[in-house]
Amino acid sequence: MLSGESDGDVTHTAAMQWWSAVLARHVDGDLAQARTLLAEGLAQGLSHPLALPLQRCLAGEARYDDDLLTLLRAGLVMVALPHAEAQTRRFPDEAAVWKLAGLVARSAGRFDVAEGCWRSALTLAPADAEGHFNLANLLRDRGEAAEAQRQYHAALSLDPDHLPSLNNLGLLLDDLGHGAEAADCLRRALRLHPALPELHNNLGQHLARHGDWAQALACHLRAIRLQPSLTWSHDCAALACLQLGRFEPARRHWRRALRLSPRARDMWVSLISLSCRQGRLPEALQTCDEALAHCGGDLTLRGRRADVLFQLGRLDMAESAWRELLAEAPALAPACHGLGLTLVAQGRHDQALPWLNAALMQGGPNANLYNDLGTSYFALDRLADAEAALRQGLALDAAHPHLSGNLANVLRARGDDVAAEACYRQALLLRPDHAEACCNLACLMLESGRREEGERWMNRALQLAPAHAGILASALQYLPYRPGDRRFAALDQLYRQREKLAPPLRARLAFAMGRALEQCEQYERAFEAFAEGNRLRSLMQPWDEAGEAARLAELRTLLTPERLQSFAELASVAPTVPEDGRMPIFIVGLPRSGSSLVEQILVSQGEVFGAGEQRLMGPLLEQALQILRSGPADAEALAALRALGRDYKDQLWRLAPQARCIADKMPGNVFYLGLIHLMLPEARFVHTVRDLRDVCVSCFTVSFHAGHGYCDDLAMLGRHVLRYRQQLEYWRGVLPAGRIHDVCYEDLVADLPGTLAPLLAYLGLAWNEACLQFHRSERTVRTASAMQVRQPLYRSAVGRWRHYQAQLAPLLAILAQRD
Repeated sequence: MLSGESDGDVTHTAAMQWWSAVLARHVDGDLAQARTLLAEGLAQGLSHPLALPLQRCLAGEARYDDDLLTLLRAGLVMVALPHAEAQTRRFPDEAAVWKLAGLVARSAGRFDVAEGCWRSALTLAPADAEGHFNLANLLRDRGEAAEAQRQYHAALSLDPDHLPSLNNLGLLLDDLGHGAEAADCLRRALRLHPALPELHNNLGQHLARHGDWAQALACHLRAIRLQPSLTWSHDCAALACLQLGRFEPARRHWRRALRLSPRARDMWVSLISLSCRQGRLPEALQTCDEALAHCGGDLTLRGRRADVLFQLGRLDMAESAWRELLAEAPALAPACHGLGLTLVAQGRHDQALPWLNAALMQGGPNANLYNDLGTSYFALDRLADAEAALRQGLALDAAHPHLSGNLANVLRARGDDVAAEACYRQALLLRPDHAEACCNLACLMLESGRREEGERWMNRALQLAPAHAGILASALQYLPYRPGDRRFAALDQLYRQREKLAPPLRARLAFAMGRALEQCEQYERAFEAFAEGNRLRSLMQPWDEAGEAARLAELRTLLTPERLQSFAELASVAPTVPEDGRMPIFIVGLPRSGSSLVEQILVSQGEVFGAGEQRLMGPLLEQALQILRSGPADAEALAALRALGRDYKDQLWRLAPQARCIADKMPGNVFYLGLIHLMLPEARFVHTVRDLRDVCVSCFTVSFHAGHGYCDDLAMLGRHVLRYRQQLEYWRGVLPAGRIHDVCYEDLVADLPGTLAPLLAYLGLAWNEACLQFHRSERTVRTASAMQVRQPLYRSAVGRWRHYQAQLAPLLAILAQRD
């Protein structure tokens, strides 16, 4: 014997080992060996509370109904099963034996056997109401509602006051949608036994299902008065209070229920959700911790805790919580979704996408998930993927207002204004108080020159959500700010509390505040706000400066003067391709250098279609670079490059098949002029020029959608400008003279006719007085200059950099450098 071990401990251990051995033999089907082991143990003085009932069953000398019930209540269903079946063979004419065998078989999950046993019992005792009731319950659980209903009625025909049959028939009828008949059964049951709290709860749940929450609550309160310790009653009462908007009584009932059943996970979840619904997020977090203390590491509760951290704006902690949960349960769809949303809130859309797709794969199609996927794709400028995801969501739930609104955003970005407006209006039809849809519809109208109508929709958005950071930011992009304007009354307070906002919204709000402060001539504070917005944006869209420099260097290596000359000589002897009369115009330069203004003026001339900032050229440039990397400057390479050019024109002219000229004003094409020249020798390059100091200030103070991460830091912006200047000077040196036509913003402002005439001559376009009234042109402009091009020329933007001269010192030093 081990030190400290008593005789009693040894005996107990031996008894447990013996009993385990007996059960093992029995479960294996070796009843003879089980009988022997049991007898030997009892002879040795070993004991177990269930030993004698099992011994009598194994002996099989008489009926042992009570012993079977004892084994059944102890959870030894599979031990009781063979003895119940054996008893039916010894007493085949006893209905009670068959009833008991059916009960054991059902407990063992042997439903077909149970049905056979109960039907045999009813054959022997057809007037047994309880027998019909047992069979009805089995049939109801198997989904055989019609036959179950018949059996309940059979029981009640034999005993009209059979309480269990009345109750369960009422529940079945309720499931079948026969509300009046169900209520009648449940009320009859209550009249028979008004002191049974479960019956009050059943009637309450029936009333709740049919929307009578006040009467349902009354039923549950009666159940509580009858038996205050019944957890179910408090849970039902809490749900009824919640539906009636009585949040504090609901909270009290769930608290009472949880004192009775502290490990009831679902009620903890309900209590946490109630706190979130009331905006009491710190309390919800405390409740999560309390729940986990009772329920251990329950995955659902840990997910709720991560979600509450997300709602509190503690995004780093939420991310850690989701990742810890996924380390244990990598296939948990809600956790994948939660982590994806947390990364979205941090502006890390590229990292969010794999988790959102994992949630879709693990959890199956879900409209909300497709909505989140679509918005992430949109943020990454993957418009085709965004549209596909959002349309899949709408196929699942056509009444989802956010899906319609977000699809409208994608269509608007793709230039399909008619379809976009229809989607915005559909979103507002589904939910008239959808403030974001109002705001975005307003933006679309303002971009297309419908100023009065656009302002009405923007005002409605501000009325619906006066403290919505995104709506305020959009409004301040399009509407002038004046101190005392009631539409922006919430701006100051919201900005003071901006730490509570997720980084993307906080960044947008910072840019909006900077714009408002600048209009109030508070330049120092404005610059601080712009700097904060850029700092936040840089965390969400880091810029690969080294990659940009390497790419531009490679371009110069691939398109040396000698190689360009070789291509020119090949072109001079190549078979002549008939002109198709289509002339693409590339308006290029740095962002905010006047490209939108030039496009607006050209469109006013009448022969030019303005395509805005097109993304068509990007993929084709990648293919062109691959052609240059893979071989010499020969006729085959030239033909392949020209084919890419024709592909570009074919795609571009789908926007305006009848146009002679189409302007593509993607500014970044300035870095690829030599390559575009090889692809499209007939193209024209209009280069917009502006004081680089004003360009940089304008870029630094605008909240770009994507693709301009170099603007987020003044020093990096300065170096980007130097690379732009170096690349442009390189193209001027290697392309034919006169290939690039400069248009100076300051010259346009000072002398529009004198600056415009040479531009039209370069493009081969006739003079049109309408160019001087460009601001009256009715077309959509979807850039940060959308409102400026709706106004006559003004000089206030010239020299804007001087307001920030002190803060710009590092940038100005870089701009003063030569390449």
